[in-house]
Amino acid sequence: MIQSMLMKKYAQIPKLTFGDSPEQVNTLSMLVLAGIKTASCCAWQQCVEQNNFPQIGALSLVTDSRGRPCCVVQTLRLEWVTFDCVTQEMAFAEGEGDRSLASWRDEHERFFTAAGFFSHTMPLIFEHFSVIDRLEGVN
Repeated sequence: MIQSMLMKKYAQIPKLTFGDSPEQVNTLSMLVLAGIKTASCCAWQQCVEQNNFPQIGALSLVTDSRGRPCCVVQTLRLEWVTFDCVTQEMAFAEGEGDRSLASWRDEHERFFTAAGFFSHTMPLIFEHFSVIDRLEGVN
């Protein structure tokens, strides 16, 4: 009963999946649930091409690699920075790898290169969020 009410409540909000492989998607969604991953970033160019920009206060339904809901997050704060100006604090908030800036740069250079957007001076939108509802096992 509660599960069905939660799914109805969040049926219309956009889905959000982190990562570019099933394994990474599952790992990152679990980091969000654990409160370790509290931020993410996207390439400004990609947002323009998709006409999809993060908004403060917006809700997103975080899903696993099979599209199953994990949790709902709310965007708290946005920062506009270039790739080369991302700070250690920002990398740490992303919660990935060893949470260092060097690890963040390596992984995100790979990710953005594969997506066709990489440049050291590329503009990014850095999004800070928090979990407002946990939905694990709600299907």
